[in-house]
Amino acid sequence: MGAIHATIDAMHPNLRRLQIIRVIVAALQLCALGYAHWSLRLDLDYGLILAILAVLALCNGVLWLRLRRAVSPSQREFLSHLWIDIFGLGVVLYFTGGASNPFVSYLLVPVTIAAATLPWLWAAATGAVALACHTLLLFWYRPLPALMPIEGME
Repeated sequence: MGAIHATIDAMHPNLRRLQIIRVIVAALQLCALGYAHWSLRLDLDYGLILAILAVLALCNGVLWLRLRRAVSPSQREFLSHLWIDIFGLGVVLYFTGGASNPFVSYLLVPVTIAAATLPWLWAAATGAVALACHTLLLFWYRPLPALMPIEGME
């Protein structure tokens, strides 16, 4: 019984770490989007992708408010945040080349976090969700448009 309470009490710092990871990932995604727009000149639906990233940022803001409360989060709550990350990334990847996008490997990060912090059944379920997302992205996605030549580099 004591091990279960220790695991539940560990969820608060684990969620705090997940929040920090989300901020870093969001910054990197914005940098990649800026690079795709200004340097590669890819014809993407930037407004829609930014809206998806804004929803994910809103989820992170809600998490920040949640972590201010003294009530310890549950493992289910932690699991739900990992799945939000998987689905959010999956939607962004859908609009940016699907499984051919090199950032598809980031789907492994929530799986790794789940394996390190959650019971094996939930970690396995997280792996299955990420695998299903990756598999769907192999068949259903918007292909990346052709690269436009950069002036002076033709």
